[in-house]
Amino acid sequence: MCFKERLRDETIETIDKLNELNAFMATKTFYNLSRVEKDLLYEQVRTLNILVQILGKRCEFYEITLD
Repeated sequence: MCFKERLRDETIETIDKLNELNAFMATKTFYNLSRVEKDLLYEQVRTLNILVQILGKRCEFYEITLD
Protein backbone atom coordinates (compact mmCIF):
# COMPACT_ATOMS: atom_id res chain seq x y z
CA MET A 1 0.00 0.00 0.00
CA CYS A 2 1.44 3.36 -0.99
CA PHE A 3 1.52 6.36 1.32
CA LYS A 4 -1.38 8.03 -0.52
CA GLU A 5 -3.63 5.05 0.22
CA ARG A 6 -2.50 5.06 3.86
CA LEU A 7 -3.16 8.80 4.10
CA ARG A 8 -6.62 8.36 2.58
CA ASP A 9 -7.42 5.47 4.95
CA GLU A 10 -6.12 7.37 7.99
CA THR A 11 -8.20 10.41 7.06
CA ILE A 12 -11.38 8.38 6.65
CA GLU A 13 -10.76 6.48 9.91
CA THR A 14 -10.15 9.73 11.79
CA ILE A 15 -13.33 11.28 10.38
CA ASP A 16 -15.25 8.16 11.42
CA LYS A 17 -13.82 8.35 14.96
CA LEU A 18 -14.74 12.02 15.19
CA ASN A 19 -18.28 11.34 13.97
CA GLU A 20 -18.71 8.48 16.45
CA LEU A 21 -17.46 10.63 19.31
CA ASN A 22 -19.76 13.50 18.33
CA ALA A 23 -22.68 11.06 18.22
CA PHE A 24 -21.77 9.73 21.67
CA MET A 25 -21.61 13.24 23.03
CA ALA A 26 -25.26 13.69 22.08
CA THR A 27 -26.37 10.77 24.29
CA LYS A 28 -27.68 10.55 27.82
CA THR A 29 -24.63 8.45 28.72
CA PHE A 30 -22.37 11.39 27.92
CA TYR A 31 -24.66 13.75 29.81
CA ASN A 32 -24.28 11.59 32.92
CA LEU A 33 -20.47 11.59 32.88
CA SER A 34 -18.47 13.57 35.39
CA ARG A 35 -17.25 17.06 34.50
CA VAL A 36 -13.67 15.76 34.25
CA GLU A 37 -14.65 13.01 31.80
CA LYS A 38 -16.69 15.45 29.70
CA ASP A 39 -13.84 17.94 29.61
CA LEU A 40 -11.43 15.26 28.42
CA LEU A 41 -13.82 14.19 25.68
CA TYR A 42 -14.30 17.82 24.60
CA GLU A 43 -10.53 18.11 24.37
CA GLN A 44 -10.39 14.89 22.36
CA VAL A 45 -12.99 16.25 19.91
CA ARG A 46 -11.03 19.49 19.48
CA THR A 47 -7.85 17.53 18.84
CA LEU A 48 -9.52 15.18 16.35
CA ASN A 49 -10.97 18.22 14.55
CA ILE A 50 -7.48 19.68 14.19
CA LEU A 51 -6.13 16.34 12.97
CA VAL A 52 -8.92 16.02 10.38
CA GLN A 53 -8.12 19.53 9.12
CA ILE A 54 -4.43 18.68 8.78
CA LEU A 55 -5.11 15.36 7.08
CA GLY A 56 -7.59 17.09 4.77
CA LYS A 57 -4.98 19.64 3.74
CA ARG A 58 -2.49 16.85 3.06
CA CYS A 59 -5.10 15.04 0.95
CA GLU A 60 -5.73 18.24 -1.00
CA PHE A 61 -2.01 18.71 -1.56
CA TYR A 62 -1.66 15.19 -2.95
CA GLU A 63 -4.99 15.42 -4.81
CA ILE A 64 -6.49 12.52 -2.87
CA THR A 65 -10.27 12.23 -2.94
CA LEU A 66 -12.14 10.69 -0.04
CA ASP A 67 -15.24 9.44 -1.88
